Amino acid sequence: MGLAATSARKYMLMAYSMNINYDLQQIAQSRLRLLSIIDKVYAASSSLDPNNPVVQEHEKFISRLQSQDKRIALMQEKMKQQAEAIKVEMTGLDKMISEGIKQTFNYVGQA
Repeated sequence: MGLAATSARKYMLMAYSMNINYDLQQIAQSRLRLLSIIDKVYAASSSLDPNNPVVQEHEKFISRLQSQDKRIALMQEKMKQQAEAIKVEMTGLDKMISEGIKQTFNYVGQA
């Protein structure tokens, strides 16, 4: 891969990394909202009689929210792994760019 192509690949990966980081922030906010809703529902049902049918509905609702949070957490973990893979590839590209520049200037200096 030439120096220009390597640099272009690095910039493309940087943009992709920024998109992933933005998505990770959005996911974190979504999880916080879910946890806030779970807390509110739990607080509302804790003041009621445990045999009340509303409490049972609250428990079902909380269970659905918790399973949704688990799915979001898995998506978040997958995106973190992608971000780490991008970081590793960018480190490799930095080395390639550095070596390419070094070879170019060594070649120019020999002429």
